[in-house]
Amino acid sequence: FRTFANDMYYLGDLGAGQVGKMVNNLILWSCISANHEGMALAGALGVDTETLRDALLDSSARNWAMEVRAETWELPWAEKDMSIVLKEADTARISLPLCGSVKEVIKGIKINLGQGMPQER
Repeated sequence: FRTFANDMYYLGDLGAGQVGKMVNNLILWSCISANHEGMALAGALGVDTETLRDALLDSSARNWAMEVRAETWELPWAEKDMSIVLKEADTARISLPLCGSVKEVIKGIKINLGQGMPQER
């Protein structure tokens, strides 16, 4: 693992690492969604989004996705990742309503970027 990872954490028994990755993806896609919607609101209300972004990077809203402008990337796995999270939440019998909303926001971002719909495999 050290050949491709700087940091390693033991999360538990077999499958715990996959859960960690799933939670990481949920939080990443949530940040991308919040960043996108916040900037859309600011732009619609006439605020310079680049100046706002600079201000937000010095505020409590700072997040890695904002720092690297992740909302401009190709997002081929985002919808799939959120589908996996929703399926696992159903299996665990917990409600994650934000996750369903994030999936839809990501779909909209992808469509606006011309990335279309995910390919079934």
